[in-house]
Amino acid sequence: MVTSVDLRREPRTHCNGEVRLILNDGAGREIVGQMMDVSFSGFRVSHGDPKLEKGMEVWFSHPIFKGRARVAWTRCVYQRVESGFSVLRDG
Repeated sequence: MVTSVDLRREPRTHCNGEVRLILNDGAGREIVGQMMDVSFSGFRVSHGDPKLEKGMEVWFSHPIFKGRARVAWTRCVYQRVESGFSVLRDG
């Protein structure tokens, strides 16, 4: 039996709605996904692009908030891809 350990440092709040991720790679590639949850310093998105890798920076836009973030992790879950993001705050 496999057990998973929750290593989250902050509580999560369920959140939904479309989120647009624009890669900060010079090409401006856009990924559209669904917001899953948020915390003070990050968020999780379900999308369809397995090429989104740890360390990549994106601009994100959601109906409630927008800004810059860095991919913390990406994993395939069934037929979808999930990625966790750390929000980048200036200053």
